[in-house]
Formats: sequence, structure tokens, C-alpha cells
Amino acid sequence: MPGLACSCSSYEPAKACAIFHTTPVIFSGRVIDHNDDKTAGFRQMTLYRFKVLEIFKGLPAGTKEVFINPGSMTSCKTNFKSDADYLVYTGYSQPVMAVTALNTQPTSNTKQMPAAWKGLEKLPVYDVALCNPTRAIRNNDPDVAFLRSITKSGAIGNGWIEGRALQNISFLRLFSDYVAALDAKFTVTSRSQKSRTAAVLPDGTFKIEAVPPGVYEVTAQSPVLGQGTILRPPGVEVPPGGCALVQASFQTNSTISGRVLNADGKPARNLRMEFGELQTGGKVRDLPDNWANSDKDGNFKLTDVPYGRIVVAANLNGAPTSGRPYEPFYAPGTHNALAARVFTIKPNSQITGVTLQLPKPLAFGDLYVDVKWPDESPALEGARASARSNGAYIDDGRAPAATNRVKLRLALGRKYEIRVDWLNAKPGKFLHVEGGTKIIDFTKDGIITALKLNTTRPK
Repeated sequence: MPGLACSCSSYEPAKACAIFHTTPVIFSGRVIDHNDDKTAGFRQMTLYRFKVLEIFKGLPAGTKEVFINPGSMTSCKTNFKSDADYLVYTGYSQPVMAVTALNTQPTSNTKQMPAAWKGLEKLPVYDVALCNPTRAIRNNDPDVAFLRSITKSGAIGNGWIEGRALQNISFLRLFSDYVAALDAKFTVTSRSQKSRTAAVLPDGTFKIEAVPPGVYEVTAQSPVLGQGTILRPPGVEVPPGGCALVQASFQTNSTISGRVLNADGKPARNLRMEFGELQTGGKVRDLPDNWANSDKDGNFKLTDVPYGRIVVAANLNGAPTSGRPYEPFYAPGTHNALAARVFTIKPNSQITGVTLQLPKPLAFGDLYVDVKWPDESPALEGARASARSNGAYIDDGRAPAATNRVKLRLALGRKYEIRVDWLNAKPGKFLHVEGGTKIIDFTKDGIITALKLNTTRPK
């Protein structure tokens, strides 16, 4: 639900080959149980009991179980699932015993050791707070394969350098979100001044193998984009048997500007204009930091436009909302991305005079969502609901405290996924209950639907 996002999942995950040497404890494990109390709010010491499946580093041989503190005492603690195996990176601070962790929390929220944990009071508690590289294990996970290999052979021998060349990186989000610098070349130079060069692959990645451990200087150059900026200190260190990750950003300093008008030909003010990358088959890939709002006269200016097949649109890759009541609409004036104008703009260039006149707005109506507890009683003092269409966020709302009815404003004639939850936040108390989902075929204004929450109301 909007307003509860605390995830770091939009950032590039760490790689085992790069952090093995700096991480004290690494193992794979699975959740056995936990002591989280949904009625106690977020200021509580939650522990997850983990079964240790495979030890890679730092745990004593034969360790069967440990406890994980997922960032307790906050509303943004990590939530682990019971049906997934995890690759756990931890040990950055000295672990404490479980009984100590539970007894040092505020007295107002004191917890006793669950009966099922009798005899486990002295098991260590390791911290895995928000944005820790711990993650669920994937099928044929390359990080697990690396960890098994280096655990067996030891951290010895040559390593490698790998990374990507991308355009206009502002934050280290998922690198696949950015446009690659397709013609870039990386040069790696050792302290002895020996150099090796590698060209990037179509996705912007490169890899130089069989690199002796040590510190290297890395540079990136593109015939079209010029000199790239290495997003880490000039000297990168290759550990024995591991890798150094290098990312290069090529800033384009290019802009596209113009004017957007509504269906009546008047300036469309405060409208979000965006650009995306046109891909094979007409799909448009959304890009990070790719938008600008139009001013009172409808003027807009998009900055840091990458070099490639770029299209400009209103409501790019989004479903209609009350603020943008139409399907994605591309310059010079089409819903079809393949008929849009394609901008291939070189670095340090400016394209001006782009005009986009919007289509007539779609018809909208109100959907009413009644949020209920499992016993059918109304969920007062915190009912919320949201709507999505094809994965895109459309609208959300909160019921007045005295009611359980949420109003959502949606375009008619479409299907929506409706989600509900319940949130009640007071000083020192943060209560949250997740709810169900339902697909609604929204055909007329004023439809009323009901969804239940997953658990009873917290005390």
C-alpha cells in the first residue's frame, strides 16, 4: 500500500563474489518460526528462528539454528517468508543470546520466550536489518555456486572485474532500468601499468577474467558518449578468488522541450511528461528519473535524455488516473508507440518545439470499497483500499475513522485489482493488518464491493 514502502528491492542486489571477503558470516537458511505479535505494534523485539542449511563462512561447524533480528523496533523491519530459502549475510556486529535480546527491549513491550523455544535461550541473534544484502535464493543461483566453490577451494588465485556501462545513472537502482552505452570500452590498468581492454555486450555489461589480486585503475570511453564516470573510487580492488564490480555512467546532458495541450487546445498545466526507450515490438521501457511537469503555459523540458530510440509521452506505460484521464499518449499524437516520433539525440544536444495535444478525457466513476474484519464487522479507524490495473498504481484512499467505506476514482470499462488493509498509528503504537484482493470489472459509477482483512483487529 502507498505510504508503507520501506523496501530496498529497487536497488541492484549485492553479488557474493564482491562482498564475500568483507562479510563475517554467510549461510543459507530457512525460517522455522518467529515470535512476531501482530497486536503489539512495531516497537517489539521480533526474532526469526532460522534453520541453517549450509554454512559458507563465520558460523561454527555443526551450527543447526540461529536467530535473526530483522530490524526490530521499527515499522520497516525485514519480513521473511516460511516457504523460501535465504542467503544470509550478517555478523557485522557481535551477536547476543536470544534471551538477552528479548530482555533488553522497552519494559512496556516485554516478551517472553515462546514455549517452542525452550532450551534455545543461548542461541545467537544476528542482525539482518533493512537494505542488508540478504535475499531469497533463486533456482540455479550463481551466488550459491560461487560460495560453494570458494568455500571448498579457499579465497586464493585470480579474480575478475565485471560491470556495466550505462547512461545517466543518478542512483544505483536496478541497472537493467537504464539505457546501456553500447559502444563503450573499459580499460583496466594495474600499478605496473599493464592494461587490458574489454568492449561491452549488448546489455552494457563487460567482464575481464583472470585478474591477479590487487588494486587497479579502471576507465571507460565511448566514441559517441565520451568519457564515462566510474561510480566508485578510482582504485578498485580485486580480492583473491573474488570480483570487483565497476559501473560507469555516461552523462548525456541532452534535453527535449515543448508544449502539451489538452483536447480543447488549451495549455495542460502540471501534467507529467515522460520519455521511454522504444523496444522491438513496440514495447516502451520506462526509465528512471525520466519526467517533468508542465508549467502553467503547458511548457515542459525533459533533461538527461539518453542516446537511443527515445519516445516522449503523457502517462507513459500507465493506466488512466483522475489526474491523467487517458491511455499512454505519444508525441506527436498517437496511442500507438510504433507510430510515435523517435528521438535519437546525441550528447549535449537540445530538441525544442515538440507539441503534444492530448485526446479527450475518459469517463470516470466512483468505486466504494467496504473493508471488513474476518467476522464481517466493519473495520473502523483505519480502513484503506487501493486499485491497480495491469500492475500500474491507479488510486488509493482511506475511510473516515468512523466508517469502513473507501472511495476510489477509476476509469469506467476496465478491470482493476482492489487491495485492502488496515492501519492505525498512534504515538508508540503502530498497528497494521493486511487484507485480501479482488478483481473488479468496473462498468458503472457507484458500484459497492466488500473485502475482508486477513486477521482479527489488534488489541
